[in-house]
Formats: sequence, C-alpha cells, structure tokens
Amino acid sequence: MNQKRKKQGLDKPQPTNVRPGDPPSPNQQIGIVSQSELFIGPIPPPEKLEQYAQIGPDVVDRIIKMAEQEQRHQQELESRAFVEDAKAFGRGQWFAFTIAILTLGLAGTLVILDKPIEAAFFGGAGILSLVGTFLQNRLLGESKHASDDKPPSQLRK
Repeated sequence: MNQKRKKQGLDKPQPTNVRPGDPPSPNQQIGIVSQSELFIGPIPPPEKLEQYAQIGPDVVDRIIKMAEQEQRHQQELESRAFVEDAKAFGRGQWFAFTIAILTLGLAGTLVILDKPIEAAFFGGAGILSLVGTFLQNRLLGESKHASDDKPPSQLRK
C-alpha cells in the first residue's frame, strides 16, 4: 500500500503558506520566489511611469527632467571629445611638419658640408616621416568612416 501511495505522489510534501515567524514543520519545503524587471533607456516604460505618478505629483516630471539633463550632458561630453580630437590631430600635423623640416634642413646642411651619405639618411628619414604620417592619417580616417556604418554596439567591441 505504501508503494502505491509513492507512485501516486501522495507522499510528497504539499505546499502550504507559512507566515513569517512560524517555524517550518519537518516535512515542509520552503522556496523563495523572485521577480525582476529590466528596461533600457533613461525613461521607464509607460506602465512604470503610471506607478511612479502614484508616489507623488511631480515624480514623473522629475524623472523626465533627469533624463533630459543626462542627454544634454552626454552630448556636451561628445562635443568636447570631438573638439579635443581635432586639436590633437592638428598638433600632430604640426609636429610632423616641424620634424620633417628639421630633418630636411639637417640633410641640406650635411650636403653643404660634403657628407652625402649622412645627408641621404636624414633626407630620406624626413621624407619617410612625412609620407608615413599622411598615410597613417589617411588609413585611420578610412577606418573611422567604415565604422560609421556599424551600430554602436559593435563599435565598443
């Protein structure tokens, strides 16, 4: 008879509600139920906004104002980063030009001093540094334009 009860599942503990503070009985099973929600973006979905509106009359307005401020801040940071990148690019161009002029000037001086091997070395180094700088900038520019077509999630990887 006992085996018949086990096959029918009658020996399993039956779920019961336990009030906080009550000690569980030896054959009770206790479980925890958890629920979580996730939304992406600065503003919650409309259902949640309705729930926030029940907290107080200005809560929804404060949430929207906070999202607007965050968006303005993000745009300002991106604008600053763009300006700083442009300045750094300009400085790099000037440094490359200065180094090239100095090495070519040194090469010219070495030609005047009748040192053709050294002059060729410094002249070649000056020209190669200019060509290398412009090629590098061109390649970086092309890779940036190619990444403009990708979604933002792929750019971070």
